[in-house]
Amino acid sequence: MATSHPVKRGILFLRWFSCFAVLAVCLSSLVSCQSRQAELQEKWEKNPCLTIQYWGTKWKQLAFEERIREAPPELIEKIRIENEINGFSERPVSVKPGSHIFNALKSIKMSLPKGLMETLENQFIGVFSVKNLGSSGYSDIVYDLKGDEKYTLIVLDAELLLNKTANEWATWKVNSAFKADVDNTIEIRAVIENEENDTVDNTFRFLLLHELGHVLGVTTKAHSSWVEWYSNKHVNMNFPFQRLSWRLTGDNQIASLFDDMFPEREIIKVYAFEKSELTYNQALSTFKNLVRRTNFPSFYATQSLWEDFAESFATYVHVVRDKRPWRITIDQAGKTMLVVESCWDHPRCEEKRVFMQKWMMNPSGSGVN
Repeated sequence: MATSHPVKRGILFLRWFSCFAVLAVCLSSLVSCQSRQAELQEKWEKNPCLTIQYWGTKWKQLAFEERIREAPPELIEKIRIENEINGFSERPVSVKPGSHIFNALKSIKMSLPKGLMETLENQFIGVFSVKNLGSSGYSDIVYDLKGDEKYTLIVLDAELLLNKTANEWATWKVNSAFKADVDNTIEIRAVIENEENDTVDNTFRFLLLHELGHVLGVTTKAHSSWVEWYSNKHVNMNFPFQRLSWRLTGDNQIASLFDDMFPEREIIKVYAFEKSELTYNQALSTFKNLVRRTNFPSFYATQSLWEDFAESFATYVHVVRDKRPWRITIDQAGKTMLVVESCWDHPRCEEKRVFMQKWMMNPSGSGVN
């Protein structure tokens, strides 16, 4: 079954067609609820945006940074269906994209090697702007005429982050994984840009780098399919990148190689806020375990193998190729207790650094083996 990207909507690995959240609030009318779910599912499966026939080929005539436009009505309808299925109240509408998106894509284009840009030019349809999305954005798959996962697009809430500079957004994001304690004295700050570059343009730049990590992971087949995984199919784990951090359990679940040493990973839910299972008083030990016991390049990367790939791509381009800062500082009662720097110059991420170097130079040659 086709689907949108499953890991962009917070605590439930959302934007996947699981009706559990909806059923939880309508058990008293289970039959009618299931009927509505079936109706929505049918509408979704008939949405024309799922296949390349709808999108045509005119987008290929545009430069990468010019592939930005308002979401068309059919895509808006698809997102609205997905939101209702997942129990979200937001009903998105199209909105004219601002210059921030163009500026971000133009900057990214200058940072990527030729092979990756060729992939994007041939298989990336574009960025479609909305407001009231219910999240900052997500990546989506578009199927070719054979039904294969070949093309991609990004849906972006063009207004949600207009009031957050890059460092403000990064700080807000990492704090969203913790809920307050009664006696909380912890403060977490993130820096992804120097002061002179701490702009809204660069907020969108890093967000789009992450989403393009998902896009490129799919189109170059650098990892297994999230569609197959969330469709309960057996997942082929024999991909060089994901073998560095992930394994398949006996009951066909995906676990990290570090779960015995990093028990917090299974309850990390970025964007959970007060619904988080982690409290601020657990932040220091959690980040220490992240740094000392894993090869994940960021907190967000711990949530799934697909987030791991997207975050590895985004932080590698950001730090290694573009020489930009990346660090998280944890203070307690005004005293700095831990500074987490980028892992790309440290032994713990050496294997992933080697993978990223080889894959970026030959993106079609680092898939399953």
